[in-house]
Amino acid sequence: MGEVHSGRVVFPTTSEGIAKALKGGGLSHADKIQIALQAWHDNHHAQTTDIREPATKKRKVVFFPLKEEFLFGWVTASLTKPVSQKEQSQNDLPVLTLNYWRLLQDLLDYFHTISSTTLVIRSPLILAYIHLVNNIAKSVNIEGADAALQLSQQQVDLLEVATTCYQLVKAGDYTQTTRATIEQYSAMVTILLRLWSHLFSHGDRETRTARVLINFVGEILDDWQAMITAAANPRKTFSLISSPNVLLPLLVFYDKHAEQGQDSSTSLHAKVENIIGFGLYHPDFILDYTSLFQYIPSDASYNMMTVLLQNQSFQRGLFATLASLLTDGQTDDNEAKKSKQGKPTQTTRKASDAEKQSVLRCIPKLYQLFLSAYRQRRRQPHGTTTVLRPLSMTESYRYVEFGMFLEFWKLIDGDFDLMSAQQHLARNAMTLPMLLYCLLDQGVHQLTNDAVSKLMATFFNQVAHACVEQLQPKSLEKRQALAYFQILNTLLRLDHDVVRGHLDRIWPALFNASFDGEATADLLLTMLDIFGRSRQLAIYIDGLTSHIMKMSNTSSVAIMNQLESSLFATRILDKFEHCVQDLPAAQVLPLCKSMTETFTGVMQNATATTSLQATLLSVYVCRFLQSMQLGPLHRKEIQRQLGTLQATGLKVLLQAKELNDTNSAWLASAMHVLYVVNQRTPFRPAGQDKLSLEKILLDARSRDQWRKRNAQLDLLLTAISMQYGYELDETATETKKAMVAAALTHLDGSRDYSTSWDGLLHHVDASRFQVALWKLLADDWLAFILPHSSEAHIHLICNIIVQSLSLWCHVDTYVTSYYGIALKLLRTADTYEFSGWRGQLVDHALDHLGGMVRMLGRLSEQSELFEPKDLYQALQTTDAFKDIVASQTYKPKADPTVGLSSLASFIKFFHIIPLEFYTRHQRNQALALVYAFDYCAWPVDGLDVRLLCRSLIAKLLVQRADGGFLESNPSLLTAFLACLPNDSAPSVHVSLDIMATVLKRALSALSTRNSASQLVSELSTWAMHNLKTSLEADNVQTVSIPCLILTTILNCIKTGIPEQEKGTLSLTSLQILSEIPSVTKRLEEKFEGVVSKLPSAKLLDSSLLQSFDAMITCGQSLILFNRQMGTDTSVNTKTERIIFDVLARVLSHFKREQYQADSDLLQAAARMLGTLWSMAAQSTQAGSVSYDRILATHWVFHRYFIQSGRDQVILGSVVEKVVPALPIDDIEACFKSVLDFAANTAHTDTDRSIGLWLLSFIITKSTEDQKRKLRTHVSKVCMFIAESTLQTASTHVLQLAFDLAAAMCAVRAWRLRASEISHMLGAICNISAAPTRLDASATQVSDNIFNAIYRLLFNISNYHRAILLECLPLFVSILQRLFHCFKSIHPNLAQTKAKNTKTKNTHAHVEVFFALFDVPLSVPCAHHFARLLVSLSQKPISAYTNDATTAHLIATSSFKAFSKHALYLLAEYFSIQIHPIATISQPDLKAALQPGLYALLDLCGEHEREALMANLDSAGKVLFRNLYSDYLKHHKYTGR
Repeated sequence: MGEVHSGRVVFPTTSEGIAKALKGGGLSHADKIQIALQAWHDNHHAQTTDIREPATKKRKVVFFPLKEEFLFGWVTASLTKPVSQKEQSQNDLPVLTLNYWRLLQDLLDYFHTISSTTLVIRSPLILAYIHLVNNIAKSVNIEGADAALQLSQQQVDLLEVATTCYQLVKAGDYTQTTRATIEQYSAMVTILLRLWSHLFSHGDRETRTARVLINFVGEILDDWQAMITAAANPRKTFSLISSPNVLLPLLVFYDKHAEQGQDSSTSLHAKVENIIGFGLYHPDFILDYTSLFQYIPSDASYNMMTVLLQNQSFQRGLFATLASLLTDGQTDDNEAKKSKQGKPTQTTRKASDAEKQSVLRCIPKLYQLFLSAYRQRRRQPHGTTTVLRPLSMTESYRYVEFGMFLEFWKLIDGDFDLMSAQQHLARNAMTLPMLLYCLLDQGVHQLTNDAVSKLMATFFNQVAHACVEQLQPKSLEKRQALAYFQILNTLLRLDHDVVRGHLDRIWPALFNASFDGEATADLLLTMLDIFGRSRQLAIYIDGLTSHIMKMSNTSSVAIMNQLESSLFATRILDKFEHCVQDLPAAQVLPLCKSMTETFTGVMQNATATTSLQATLLSVYVCRFLQSMQLGPLHRKEIQRQLGTLQATGLKVLLQAKELNDTNSAWLASAMHVLYVVNQRTPFRPAGQDKLSLEKILLDARSRDQWRKRNAQLDLLLTAISMQYGYELDETATETKKAMVAAALTHLDGSRDYSTSWDGLLHHVDASRFQVALWKLLADDWLAFILPHSSEAHIHLICNIIVQSLSLWCHVDTYVTSYYGIALKLLRTADTYEFSGWRGQLVDHALDHLGGMVRMLGRLSEQSELFEPKDLYQALQTTDAFKDIVASQTYKPKADPTVGLSSLASFIKFFHIIPLEFYTRHQRNQALALVYAFDYCAWPVDGLDVRLLCRSLIAKLLVQRADGGFLESNPSLLTAFLACLPNDSAPSVHVSLDIMATVLKRALSALSTRNSASQLVSELSTWAMHNLKTSLEADNVQTVSIPCLILTTILNCIKTGIPEQEKGTLSLTSLQILSEIPSVTKRLEEKFEGVVSKLPSAKLLDSSLLQSFDAMITCGQSLILFNRQMGTDTSVNTKTERIIFDVLARVLSHFKREQYQADSDLLQAAARMLGTLWSMAAQSTQAGSVSYDRILATHWVFHRYFIQSGRDQVILGSVVEKVVPALPIDDIEACFKSVLDFAANTAHTDTDRSIGLWLLSFIITKSTEDQKRKLRTHVSKVCMFIAESTLQTASTHVLQLAFDLAAAMCAVRAWRLRASEISHMLGAICNISAAPTRLDASATQVSDNIFNAIYRLLFNISNYHRAILLECLPLFVSILQRLFHCFKSIHPNLAQTKAKNTKTKNTHAHVEVFFALFDVPLSVPCAHHFARLLVSLSQKPISAYTNDATTAHLIATSSFKAFSKHALYLLAEYFSIQIHPIATISQPDLKAALQPGLYALLDLCGEHEREALMANLDSAGKVLFRNLYSDYLKHHKYTGR
């Protein structure tokens, strides 16, 4: 035997030598794999991609018969060979060597390509994967705390190749002599999940390691889940899943994935959930839980322990495992039994604290999975269970559900007193609240008076009592307290009576600032919601006020801590207001009296203690008074209480002397209540009180001292002064002005306008005083202030508004800002009622904008932003711009380039103010300034600024009779258009609208102004120059804007010139616009050059097609313009020819090249098609348009749309307006061309769908007159529909065909023939041969096809009833088949393969027509089918006659005809219902079909019913009697 040396390895030269070398014991694993690779490489270089052949001397290829099978058997045996104890430490084992796995991958790839080979796998590969996983887990030390953060690169490569091998084995047709057991998979899955959870806890999930591990875990979980589902012994599976070593990794893995958002491993989370749910709650034994619980009568002598599992069944293993995982003991019941019997036990490890937290978090999910599985099994046939006497079956179900809840609760709180739960709450405080919430979320608890509800109420009372007891200790941790709040919140939502008795002990915890959190706010919101809806808000108010009165802390820090708590948060107070608003007046009055007396008592006893009480009470008292909803009678009854509060507050205010922290808070509370009371009752003090109050309100020095001590006092004093001044009579004008001046004195127009305030009074300090004061005055008192303000004060107000709008900020509901106040002010109608300040406000805004524009202008000249500069100089010569420059006083303080975005937001100011409030002079100024700002700012700030400015210019021009300086100075208009982008941005359309407005204004006054000719000439010359420049520079993409401008000019000339003045401008415009055909030809030439230079993949892009579309639109406008002007038609002919030449060029490239799906390209192509179709619609001579060329273009683009997978709505939107505009004589030619083109090109499903879509589109969008022209082609269309359904392999084509047929039947102007109806019905029957080649597995696809068939049959029945009678047997036969689309296989017969085979044969007695659908169809489809049956017994809609006599005859004859066939439809239904395998069994479907069955009984007389009974067997007769009795009881009209 010859040998070849390859390095240190001797390579055998014969096949026998290779076999001996590989199977012998003389070589190492590394040497063997090298020989195996060399043998594999012979004649397999092409198949190997990852393994490179070692460098050897040139040798002869060894002939090796069945080499692949030998190498496959050897490598699988090597990978699965048991590893001895001595070899455990070796790193070159085959299972840990990458080349072994790569060789296996190459071999599997090779066998996968040979489909005729069935390979036998004789070695258990699962052992190799188990050893590989165990070795990797051991290497990263998943048991230790200091584990490696990442796997090595070699281990990642091993996992990746091993995963590929696993996938190839699953995908191939292999026979395995040894099947993997579920225990083997469980062991591997356990290690994998622990490994994955470990890596996730210590590393990044986005690494390659994580992705590889995700793929491998996903493949293993799929097979393990399939094995668990198909396991013959569910109890054994339960024992496996519920064992600690398996359940713990599953729960930890599930919990860690539940914490994450959407990622690549989300499906693993669902797989683990399914495994846990199916393994622990299998349908075969889940109903046995009922027999495990013992019903105990609901008396006072029992506790929750008596409800728990009463016997030692295998289900207790789950709770024993969970209990062991949550404690330090780790041996479950089964393992303990094995230990006593001397059998080997499974070693379990101790769960870490992090793992115990995961188990705790999963307990509520385990309970939800039980409820889902238990209820699903009960809904299935034979889902009854043992009844716990004397409970009813429903009560037994609820008893079991609640018993399982108690079992899970006992795991955490063993004694049901929350004492034993402290250790678990320290790990995860939210587990018990989440578990309790399941009772509410899953509907376990019901407010009934049965025994189960009483048992639940007892449990709730016990838990509520325990929660209250645990909330009392001061050493309680915050998160534990929040957990108790969550429990109480859920109990309150379950049964508020349970918590109501403990509120007195709950309020102290709610007032404890150290316990404040989100759970506290949730509990308060629930309390307000529950007590508010139950009209028991007095419980909340009494508890709140009584606890406030018990508080004795006097420090200002304590007051602020309470005000910052959830009890006084904005959302809680808002909810309180809503509850008060919903209260009836009978409850409002006593509550108001109670709160008034309590607060008055506090005010009459000014001490340090009452300062805290007054502050807290005033918040709720003010909210209560503000939200009361009372009628006139009840308002009178409440005046006494309000008068008492008003007198008390005024007395406190007038007696205020030296201020300190205590009495300032007490005084602020009194003033706050006084201000709110004054809103409810007039504030008119008299005598000495009036004089003293005016002295306080007008004393500037005293108010400054108050503001320095407490800014809230000055704010409240200002509010009270506004109330007092408003109530003064008309003779006290000077006093009112003094009050207003005193209030406005504190406003500073130079403040920082970025300050915000949350609206809470206790947050008003020196920094927020200005914004709070401005909100007070702007929201409530601006209408009072403006008439009594001086010019300086109005100037100050205008300045604040303008400055506020210059600083944009986000408007938040709960945050007050200068910007939000100004925005709200300008959007309020009351703002504009005072006419004296409108002009000043606009002038101030224009002055502000003018200063910025001047600064921008100077900056632009320095930094070369303006090109050319003479345009800015031309703007400065306009009268409006000169006026604003002369009067401008605003001086920008900062670099204007920094604030361009803020200044752009200031433009919104001019959008908000109605244009009617501008004077003519102000509109001229605004037009000039906005134009200047647009011209200055657009290169810096981008598209949004331009759109804001130009939309405002368009609005300003609407108010003018001329175009202003844009008309008199065309250079400004051309500069305005020069900066447009080459796309379809909104600013382009707005700019073109502005140009059109200016042109129309100029053209409408040709006799009085001579600016129109110059304007048209300069615009046309400029646009034509840019167009030629773009073409000569080979920049085809930039021609869109010039073409759009030229098109706009043509349209304006066509529509804007008065009839008597048309000749004035025609010669000038035509002289310039006549160059367009030559430019179009130039475009075609440039197109050829551009296309020849571009790579094939980029022959066309969206901008290029947009340019073509713009040129075509421009040429089309020229044609229409020439027709109206009566010029030479030769120009039109030349333009049309060039347009079609360009389109033919584009078409040829679309045919030749494959383009990627580009939305912009699709949009541009759709616009071109719309332009092409519109040319046909605007043709004045019938038959002058070649529809074949248009259709050829449309077909190519439409095919491109379909292949790209894009929605055809884009095409429909551009064509739908064209069809009604087609000339009446051309619609027939167009329709005939479409039909012929479709018939000749319908060789593929794509072409068929295009033809059907176009035909349907033309029929549905055409007018009634056009439809009459199309009648002669209906027969040919029906034949095309029938042929398409017979030949197609696409469900989309079927749906289009039936939709087209339904649309044709709905045309009331067409009287269809019997042959045409037969073609349509035959199209439905044609799909009988289609199921083998059609793919309608998706439910939505099946529903869509069925609904299309329904619409067709319904339209035939209603619009063509008389013609239908001639082909009624075929119609009834289709209805019989449709009944079968709603039947489903009995669940107990769908478990085995043999019975599934029998199920397939149930279609034998009917054609396989209904096999197309995803049986059974949905409930909406059943409703549609019932409606179709009902229509048979109703009066039809006459499609072609309005004669009542004829319609009556049709209805009578059709009723008689249908009555003879109705019994056959009923017989078909009963034959389905008595079938042993598949029936219409779903309750929703049966209920939906019932109206249709009743309608068929309406058609049947006594003889028909007797004939039906005679042909039914005993089971069918029972069903018929039941149906007929229901029909008589619920449906048949008896005249009573």
